[in-house]
Amino acid sequence: MATCCLTTDEIKEISNLSRPEGLIHLQNAMCWEMIDPEDNLDRSIMLDFLYSTLEFCFRKGFPLLESCYFFQLSYEILHCCKMNILTSTLLFFQSRCEEFKECVDQNNLQCFSEFIFETFMKHYRLYQYVVECQRHRDSSELQMSVNVPPDILPLSEGKEESIWNYEQKLKEVELEERLTAEQKQAAFEEVKCKDSAKIECAYRALDTLPDDKKQKTQRQTMRIQEDRHRSIQ
Repeated sequence: MATCCLTTDEIKEISNLSRPEGLIHLQNAMCWEMIDPEDNLDRSIMLDFLYSTLEFCFRKGFPLLESCYFFQLSYEILHCCKMNILTSTLLFFQSRCEEFKECVDQNNLQCFSEFIFETFMKHYRLYQYVVECQRHRDSSELQMSVNVPPDILPLSEGKEESIWNYEQKLKEVELEERLTAEQKQAAFEEVKCKDSAKIECAYRALDTLPDDKKQKTQRQTMRIQEDRHRSIQ
């Protein structure tokens, strides 16, 4: 049968700690590997039951030596339930209580037995499942990039909120004006390219006209080109 004995000094030290610290100290005292409750739920349930046993002993004011015996008994029945039916565990618990009669106060033993029946025995199937079945970890991991915030500027370089808001609006206006100018320039270049192509075609057609009609057509073409440039600007 599995055994795990705690000394009276270890139990006394645990009694003076908070529950989170006491759980860590209990793991160390039992030489258990430190666990994360999210990753090792079965071991976490077992640890919680054993620590609850000590809490009950502290709350009832049992002597430290009796608390050692009761903790040992809790540890044994926790492992006894593995591959055993409830009846077998009850018989084992009864036999161990008979052995402890010479070591502990009868009233304290009766009180502890009631605690075991109200907790462990009442949820026997749960603890049996925890002890017998290995829980498979099913988790997903996601890598995320974290942008570190920029260094805070010295207070001497700080600005009032109204000034900062004004500068931001000014930047927005300047950006809008720059984009508008770029759009106008792009439209001008586009029209300029189209006009150049049309003028080239017109000059080719002029070569086939008489001289008087050629001069008249040239003047009309230049006038149309100037009007378009003025409309874009």
